[in-house]
Amino acid sequence: MKSREELLRAAADHPESWWNIFSALQEQLGQTGQELTVARQELRQKAEQLAQAQALIAELKRELFGAKADKLNAQQEQQLRQLLEDVQEENQRPRP
Repeated sequence: MKSREELLRAAADHPESWWNIFSALQEQLGQTGQELTVARQELRQKAEQLAQAQALIAELKRELFGAKADKLNAQQEQQLRQLLEDVQEENQRPRP
């Protein structure tokens, strides 16, 4: 397929060929339009796949961490460990 510039140069060199050049440009435009339509369809499909994957990830996170669970930061993890140790120590003490 010739570029637009090549077609225009050919038209300047051979003015009688304008109609052929016009037809070639129309054909290129049609092909480009078809390629654009296909690219848009592929883009929509990829966007749908991405949305589905994000929804699945969110669902798996809810199953793993619970609906409102947040990850603990380092300080919270340390506090939780300390609390666990305190409870274990409490359970090991003899009861009165």
